[in-house]
Amino acid sequence: MERLALRAVLLTVVAANVFRSEASGLKAEPDFTVTITEKGVQEDMQQFFSLGPSATLRVVDESNSAILLPQAEGGEAQDSVA
Repeated sequence: MERLALRAVLLTVVAANVFRSEASGLKAEPDFTVTITEKGVQEDMQQFFSLGPSATLRVVDESNSAILLPQAEGGEAQDSVA
């Protein structure tokens, strides 16, 4: 009987953890999106965003020549998901 009770408790804990991890999964859509067209942007144009610890920013570079600051070490482009 104790084994059955222990099994029920463990199953409840595992189920609670699974449902909690699914609820806190990654968001599909970013909080802010900026698109750089093929023509580029005006010289020295800056946009500022206040991103909290869980906010995301997506930059779509259609010109393939944008320089985002701060740059990654070594000048390599990196994709990151927070």
